[in-house]
Amino acid sequence: MISGSNPGVILQLTLSFMYFSWVFGLSMDFNTQSMVYISDPRRGKISGLLYVNILVLFVVAVTLLWARKNDKYFAVALSFFSVVCLWSLFSARSGVIAIIEHSRAAFESHSDWFGKEQLEIVKNYMTGRWMWIRQVTMMVMLAAVDTVCWVDNVPKTAAGWVHSWKPEIAEEPIVALLPICSIIRFLVVAEGWQWYMRLKTSLSVTALGLLKENYAIRKKEGKPDAQSQTSFHSRPSMNGALVVVRRYTEKVLDKIRVYVRNRKGSRGATKKGKVARRGTGYRS
Repeated sequence: MISGSNPGVILQLTLSFMYFSWVFGLSMDFNTQSMVYISDPRRGKISGLLYVNILVLFVVAVTLLWARKNDKYFAVALSFFSVVCLWSLFSARSGVIAIIEHSRAAFESHSDWFGKEQLEIVKNYMTGRWMWIRQVTMMVMLAAVDTVCWVDNVPKTAAGWVHSWKPEIAEEPIVALLPICSIIRFLVVAEGWQWYMRLKTSLSVTALGLLKENYAIRKKEGKPDAQSQTSFHSRPSMNGALVVVRRYTEKVLDKIRVYVRNRKGSRGATKKGKVARRGTGYRS
């Protein structure tokens, strides 16, 4: 199986996976953020820096497409792409924070506490510490990817270890596939981490939106406003929202359990009736 694998085909499939992950992921992010961003201090005006970022991302994406048949060039293009993405996130941070602050003020002025909790969840997704931990982890992994792809002794040494452990596995296929495997490992960790947080955020915001349609909440007396809190106090709002989501999920699961229990009970009664009819020789 290893010897019959084509590195070029695997690399192109990897690029396709990366493309679809980005397309569907950005679409989901846009839909989630549009639910909570209700006030924009710039009134929809787009800065020139955003156009520059989009242009650079487009150029790097074309470079990735061009380098899809060569693992060394693809690794360099992937590293450049990740650096550009990091710069885009950093440059857009101030604008995102401004929108979040204005939206929070709008939610508080209308006493929309569900909306405020939804906003806090999105804020954690867009500017939380997890994002920077992920970026640092990605840079470390990219350094390992570039080392495996460009330093020939690394895959040869690894192939020698595997061959000594499993003599039936030849060294040449391992040398050819190890750079591709390092790229795939990087993409699985990076995109998997992002999608976990993306789905967690989307489901939490959606659940709070469903609760908002049927319930009303009020702020506790004496509770300090969000404006008077420091950034270190933004986490309890996230925890409070997750507690509501957990309770809502538990109610849904309880209803499912009751439904399944009732279905099993009705099936058991039907089976007993059939056995009784067979015992009496009854035929319908």
